[in-house]
Amino acid sequence: MLETYTAARTAVALFDNAADARIRVSGPDWRKLNDFVSVDLDALHPFHGLVGLVIQPDATLIAVASIFKGDGEFLLIGEAERAEALLTHLTGCLADSNVTIEDLRGSHGYLSVIGPLAQDVTVEAAGEDILGLSFLSFENNRRLGCELFRAGFTGEYEYRFLVPNAGAGELRRRLEAAGQAVGMIAGDPAALPLMFLEVRTLIHRDITAGANVLEAGLHWMVNFRKKNLIGGPVLEQLKSSIQRRSVMIELADAGAARDGDPLSIEGEKVGIIARVEHSPTRNADISLAYVDADLGWVGVSYDVIGGERRTIARAVAAPMVITRSTYTS
Repeated sequence: MLETYTAARTAVALFDNAADARIRVSGPDWRKLNDFVSVDLDALHPFHGLVGLVIQPDATLIAVASIFKGDGEFLLIGEAERAEALLTHLTGCLADSNVTIEDLRGSHGYLSVIGPLAQDVTVEAAGEDILGLSFLSFENNRRLGCELFRAGFTGEYEYRFLVPNAGAGELRRRLEAAGQAVGMIAGDPAALPLMFLEVRTLIHRDITAGANVLEAGLHWMVNFRKKNLIGGPVLEQLKSSIQRRSVMIELADAGAARDGDPLSIEGEKVGIIARVEHSPTRNADISLAYVDADLGWVGVSYDVIGGERRTIARAVAAPMVITRSTYTS
């Protein structure tokens, strides 16, 4: 995993995201998807995307998804762990609508190149026109025969490729050829959760039992002005009654904290650690934690005591990495 991490943070790595959720919603009523997400898809420009929440009317989270508007269709991209739940939920929600819901995991490959040199590789393989792609936009790239997305959930340049299975092998060969000059390696997906955490791209397991989507810091994925916002009354109530906040913390001592350890100030418990990872970039353990709302600010320090294990945690700002590229965005 360390080899993958180093490549993706200093050069470029190629990932096969075969298990990730990828769903196409099309058909005459394709716009009905808007009724079941937290963002306003009617206001979304074609070939652009938003990150939003697929939620229940009670604001219970089904999945965090990147949603892209195409020509008469939406493409939803999400993490592998929520793929089945997302597909089942959408199928039920849209059962009475004239839509086609396609699970693309069986029909399309899904690759990504990640790292400060990812743009170099993508330009070499797909052409210089991709330099015009803005964050969370995509194009139908004729040279590669795929849908090409620009993302950035790991904090570096990141391009993703959705391709029919018949062309997946050729696409991979062309990306590998384009990456030879900069030493691109095949990436281990096990490195991705750490890279997500360093830029505070939350995965589903980071939203711990009992935490709601606003306590998790996902306000920016909710359009509170959207007409008929699903879960709107509940979300408005939650917005005015937040009891805790999610914060990024850095730990003074590596290996001294574990998932679930409490955070305290002067002996009083004020929070809990959700996930600990070791960041080679910071040369320190980092974590997402939930703390009392009035103490969830950058610079606040907490005591971490787990049995004989003791250390200090300090709330810090994300991202925890610096992006670099030979091109300007």
